[in-house]
Amino acid sequence: MLRSLYQRIRKKIIVAGWFLRELPLGVRLRIQRRSRFHYPSQNETQAIQTVPIVMVDYDAYPLYRFKKLGSNTIACGLGRLLDHMARYRAGVPFEVLLVINATSPAEKSIYPPLKEKYPFIREVLFHDNTGMDFGAYNVGYQYYLHQNYSGEMAFINSSAGGPCEDGWLLKYHHLFNRNHKTGLCGASMNSHLGSHIEDLPGLTFMPHVQAYFFYSRMEILKNIFEKQLPGAELKNPSKNERVEQSEAVLSRNVLEAGYGISCALFDDFIYFQGSPWKIPYVDYRRRLVFRPFASKI
Repeated sequence: MLRSLYQRIRKKIIVAGWFLRELPLGVRLRIQRRSRFHYPSQNETQAIQTVPIVMVDYDAYPLYRFKKLGSNTIACGLGRLLDHMARYRAGVPFEVLLVINATSPAEKSIYPPLKEKYPFIREVLFHDNTGMDFGAYNVGYQYYLHQNYSGEMAFINSSAGGPCEDGWLLKYHHLFNRNHKTGLCGASMNSHLGSHIEDLPGLTFMPHVQAYFFYSRMEILKNIFEKQLPGAELKNPSKNERVEQSEAVLSRNVLEAGYGISCALFDDFIYFQGSPWKIPYVDYRRRLVFRPFASKI
């Protein structure tokens, strides 16, 4: 509990310091984090429907790895994600549908045994690498479409770090339901099609939830994406093409449908189409000041 309180205080100090240095004069965003985390009672937990998590990985990646992201390095990987999900209480009932982009038949054998080690894994599915992450996300999306599921659900890939605290999924349930017009939320957002703040003058403004983790309600997604998620059929796309034609389109279509998007790091801010952008521009995960929170769910 003391560790959790320390992390919240540290976050406030770091984020406040960033605003003093980098935000334009007169722009203010109140960063509010609960000083006490309310962990639900058993009755409250049982009242929340089981949240499916579509978790995707690429068979060329090791189960435990590190990913360089600007000035920061993320401890990530499928094995590390599953370990942490088992270690910390989610706060809501959940299940994992594991979808592996498999390019080597020899590598497939390492994934089915994970169901025994992690009982919350419902099923392991395999997919070719078409569409990369969004191709695999779409496999999970189709799985729950065919079950006529309409509740809340999450999507995550193995480049995410964490979770590192109890209530890691409950906080997204709360974030998503804080405003009845929220259509999509996640761990972080990007204001533009691009990664580097120094490129800002030439970048296209296209606010979007970053797709290493996002959370929504299936009923909303079905009304916007009747057949499949965007970018599911992309063939060998570049990084920019992946973001522009899948990740950014996901948020753009949600915004065009009249919903807002938000993220856990700046949890008091919700963006609607045409409204002011009041949080850091571009991919702030890459900046040293945000190291403790970079790609953390």
